[in-house]
Amino acid sequence: MVLLLSLCVVRGNLINETPLSKEIVWAMKVSNLHSDYPRLVAELSKCENYGKWDNRKIVDSNKKYSYGGLQFQKSTFLQYGHESAILPEWIDETNFETYIYDKDIQTLIAEYMIGKGIGKYHWVNCFRIYNLSQYL
Repeated sequence: MVLLLSLCVVRGNLINETPLSKEIVWAMKVSNLHSDYPRLVAELSKCENYGKWDNRKIVDSNKKYSYGGLQFQKSTFLQYGHESAILPEWIDETNFETYIYDKDIQTLIAEYMIGKGIGKYHWVNCFRIYNLSQYL
């Protein structure tokens, strides 16, 4: 599945919309990553979902669904996906489930959250139990 995003380029008074593939967005984001973030995300996925990046949907302890390899909840996925501009605004509560299982998207959002220093609060048990702060 290729997620198409768009880049708006302003030239004079005209706005040209250029589609971007998930791979291009990934390449743009990778240049800003800490070298241990990929390993940290791999360890998080082991803790959250036994390292499986499948379409697992479970009811969490707070009675809300968690999805995929990093067990994102809908609100967290949408909030940080939009804040980081990884998700376009048209991905919302009505269609998020089409995208929330995607490993690359979850990874980008997790790395964004970790980079902002908030990842350890969203995966607090995994950081504590597996001593994941060593990768920060």
